[in-house]
Amino acid sequence: HVEPPWQRPELRSKDVIASGKSWKEFGPTVASAAWYAGFFKAEQKVFVSDGSSAIEAMHGEWFSNFTSVLDLMHALSYSLAAARALHSEPDQAWSCYRQWATWIWQGKVDLVIEALRAHELLLGPPPSEAAEKDARAVIRRSRIYYQNHRDRMNYPEYRKQGYPLTSAIMESTVKQVN
Repeated sequence: HVEPPWQRPELRSKDVIASGKSWKEFGPTVASAAWYAGFFKAEQKVFVSDGSSAIEAMHGEWFSNFTSVLDLMHALSYSLAAARALHSEPDQAWSCYRQWATWIWQGKVDLVIEALRAHELLLGPPPSEAAEKDARAVIRRSRIYYQNHRDRMNYPEYRKQGYPLTSAIMESTVKQVN
Protein backbone atom coordinates (compact mmCIF):
# COMPACT_ATOMS: atom_id res chain seq x y z
CA HIS A 1 0.00 0.00 0.00
CA VAL A 2 1.57 3.29 -1.13
CA GLU A 3 0.57 6.48 0.65
CA PRO A 4 -0.42 9.40 -1.59
CA PRO A 5 2.04 12.34 -1.74
CA TRP A 6 -0.61 14.57 -0.17
CA GLN A 7 -2.49 14.42 3.10
CA ARG A 8 -6.06 13.24 2.87
CA PRO A 9 -8.27 15.80 4.63
CA GLU A 10 -10.15 14.75 7.72
CA LEU A 11 -13.92 15.26 7.53
CA ARG A 12 -14.96 17.15 10.65
CA SER A 13 -18.60 17.66 9.83
CA LYS A 14 -21.04 17.51 6.97
CA ASP A 15 -23.97 19.89 6.88
CA VAL A 16 -26.64 19.55 4.23
CA ILE A 17 -29.54 21.76 3.34
CA ALA A 18 -32.07 20.56 0.81
CA SER A 19 -35.33 21.66 -0.70
CA GLY A 20 -37.78 20.84 -3.43
CA LYS A 21 -38.07 24.55 -4.19
CA SER A 22 -36.82 26.21 -7.37
CA TRP A 23 -33.34 27.75 -7.33
CA LYS A 24 -34.93 31.23 -7.15
CA GLU A 25 -36.67 30.26 -3.91
CA PHE A 26 -33.82 28.11 -2.57
CA GLY A 27 -30.91 30.38 -3.60
CA PRO A 28 -31.20 32.77 -0.64
CA THR A 29 -31.18 29.79 1.75
CA VAL A 30 -28.04 28.38 0.14
CA ALA A 31 -26.34 31.79 0.21
CA SER A 32 -27.29 32.28 3.85
CA ALA A 33 -25.94 28.85 4.82
CA ALA A 34 -22.71 29.61 2.93
CA TRP A 35 -22.45 32.96 4.70
CA TYR A 36 -22.87 31.43 8.16
CA ALA A 37 -20.40 28.66 7.29
CA GLY A 38 -17.81 31.37 6.58
CA PHE A 39 -17.46 30.72 2.85
CA PHE A 40 -17.67 34.42 2.00
CA LYS A 41 -14.69 35.16 4.28
CA ALA A 42 -12.42 32.73 2.44
CA GLU A 43 -9.42 34.17 0.58
CA GLN A 44 -10.24 32.00 -2.41
CA LYS A 45 -13.86 31.33 -3.21
CA VAL A 46 -14.79 28.65 -5.75
CA PHE A 47 -18.18 27.65 -7.11
CA VAL A 48 -18.09 24.28 -8.88
CA SER A 49 -21.10 23.23 -10.92
CA ASP A 50 -22.27 21.07 -13.79
CA GLY A 51 -23.11 24.06 -15.95
CA SER A 52 -26.89 23.81 -15.69
CA SER A 53 -28.62 27.12 -16.28
CA ALA A 54 -30.35 27.03 -12.87
CA ILE A 55 -27.10 26.54 -10.94
CA GLU A 56 -25.31 29.12 -13.08
CA ALA A 57 -28.11 31.59 -12.35
CA MET A 58 -27.65 30.92 -8.62
CA HIS A 59 -23.93 31.58 -9.04
CA GLY A 60 -24.61 34.86 -10.80
CA GLU A 61 -27.13 36.07 -8.27
CA TRP A 62 -25.68 34.89 -4.96
CA PHE A 63 -22.05 33.83 -5.54
CA SER A 64 -20.81 36.12 -8.31
CA ASN A 65 -17.57 36.90 -6.45
CA PHE A 66 -16.68 33.18 -6.42
CA THR A 67 -14.56 31.73 -9.23
CA SER A 68 -16.91 29.60 -11.31
CA VAL A 69 -15.43 26.21 -12.26
CA LEU A 70 -17.12 23.76 -14.59
CA ASP A 71 -17.09 20.30 -13.01
CA LEU A 72 -14.36 18.40 -14.85
CA MET A 73 -16.36 15.16 -14.84
CA HIS A 74 -19.23 16.85 -16.66
CA ALA A 75 -16.84 18.39 -19.16
CA LEU A 76 -15.29 15.00 -19.84
CA SER A 77 -18.66 13.28 -20.17
CA TYR A 78 -19.57 15.50 -23.13
CA SER A 79 -16.33 14.62 -24.91
CA LEU A 80 -16.87 10.91 -24.27
CA ALA A 81 -20.42 11.09 -25.62
CA ALA A 82 -19.21 12.95 -28.72
CA ALA A 83 -16.36 10.50 -29.34
CA ARG A 84 -18.74 7.54 -29.03
CA ALA A 85 -21.25 9.23 -31.35
CA LEU A 86 -18.55 9.70 -33.98
CA HIS A 87 -16.83 6.32 -33.76
CA SER A 88 -18.59 2.97 -33.54
CA GLU A 89 -15.25 1.20 -33.12
CA PRO A 90 -14.37 1.36 -29.37
CA ASP A 91 -10.62 1.84 -29.97
CA GLN A 92 -11.25 4.81 -32.27
CA ALA A 93 -13.75 6.32 -29.84
CA TRP A 94 -11.26 5.88 -26.98
CA SER A 95 -8.45 7.47 -28.96
CA CYS A 96 -10.64 10.45 -29.89
CA TYR A 97 -11.84 10.82 -26.30
CA ARG A 98 -8.29 10.67 -24.92
CA GLN A 99 -7.22 13.48 -27.26
CA TRP A 100 -10.14 15.68 -26.29
CA ALA A 101 -9.78 14.85 -22.58
CA THR A 102 -6.10 15.80 -22.79
CA TRP A 103 -6.94 19.13 -24.39
CA ILE A 104 -9.59 19.80 -21.75
CA TRP A 105 -7.14 18.94 -18.94
CA GLN A 106 -4.59 21.28 -20.55
CA GLY A 107 -7.16 24.09 -20.75
CA LYS A 108 -7.27 23.94 -24.55
CA VAL A 109 -11.04 23.63 -24.89
CA ASP A 110 -10.96 25.76 -28.06
CA LEU A 111 -9.22 22.84 -29.81
CA VAL A 112 -12.10 20.56 -28.80
CA ILE A 113 -14.62 23.12 -30.04
CA GLU A 114 -12.77 23.40 -33.37
CA ALA A 115 -12.69 19.60 -33.75
CA LEU A 116 -16.40 19.33 -32.98
CA ARG A 117 -17.18 22.15 -35.41
CA ALA A 118 -15.22 20.33 -38.14
CA HIS A 119 -17.23 17.15 -37.49
CA GLU A 120 -20.44 19.19 -37.59
CA LEU A 121 -19.50 20.51 -41.01
CA LEU A 122 -18.84 16.97 -42.27
CA LEU A 123 -22.01 15.48 -40.79
CA GLY A 124 -24.33 18.40 -41.40
CA PRO A 125 -26.85 19.84 -38.94
CA PRO A 126 -29.20 17.50 -37.09
CA PRO A 127 -32.72 17.51 -38.49
CA SER A 128 -35.42 18.86 -36.18
CA GLU A 129 -36.73 15.33 -35.62
CA ALA A 130 -33.27 13.90 -34.83
CA ALA A 131 -33.09 11.49 -31.91
CA GLU A 132 -31.14 12.61 -28.85
CA LYS A 133 -28.43 10.02 -29.64
CA ASP A 134 -28.12 11.05 -33.29
CA ALA A 135 -24.40 11.76 -33.82
CA ARG A 136 -25.18 15.16 -35.33
CA ALA A 137 -27.24 16.13 -32.27
CA VAL A 138 -24.60 14.84 -29.82
CA ILE A 139 -21.79 16.70 -31.59
CA ARG A 140 -23.80 19.92 -31.75
CA ARG A 141 -24.85 19.66 -28.07
CA SER A 142 -21.24 19.05 -26.99
CA ARG A 143 -19.90 21.97 -29.03
CA ILE A 144 -22.51 24.33 -27.61
CA TYR A 145 -21.82 23.09 -24.06
CA TYR A 146 -18.10 23.82 -24.44
CA GLN A 147 -18.70 27.19 -26.08
CA ASN A 148 -21.04 28.18 -23.26
CA HIS A 149 -18.59 27.12 -20.55
CA ARG A 150 -15.13 27.69 -22.05
CA ASP A 151 -14.44 30.53 -19.60
CA ARG A 152 -14.99 28.13 -16.70
CA MET A 153 -12.58 25.45 -17.96
CA ASN A 154 -9.13 26.83 -17.16
CA TYR A 155 -8.15 23.61 -15.41
CA PRO A 156 -4.37 24.23 -15.41
CA GLU A 157 -4.90 27.49 -13.50
CA TYR A 158 -7.44 25.90 -11.17
CA ARG A 159 -4.98 23.09 -10.36
CA LYS A 160 -2.23 25.66 -9.79
CA GLN A 161 -4.51 27.50 -7.34
CA GLY A 162 -5.52 24.25 -5.61
CA TYR A 163 -9.18 24.67 -6.55
CA PRO A 164 -11.57 21.74 -6.52
CA LEU A 165 -12.34 20.46 -10.02
CA THR A 166 -15.40 18.35 -9.33
CA SER A 167 -18.60 18.49 -7.34
CA ALA A 168 -18.59 14.70 -6.91
CA ILE A 169 -18.78 14.92 -3.10
CA MET A 170 -21.88 17.09 -3.34
CA GLU A 171 -23.42 14.97 -6.09
CA SER A 172 -23.01 11.81 -4.00
CA THR A 173 -24.58 13.64 -1.05
CA VAL A 174 -27.55 14.63 -3.22
CA LYS A 175 -28.05 10.96 -4.07
CA GLN A 176 -28.09 10.15 -0.33
CA VAL A 177 -30.61 12.89 0.44
CA ASN A 178 -32.80 12.62 -2.65
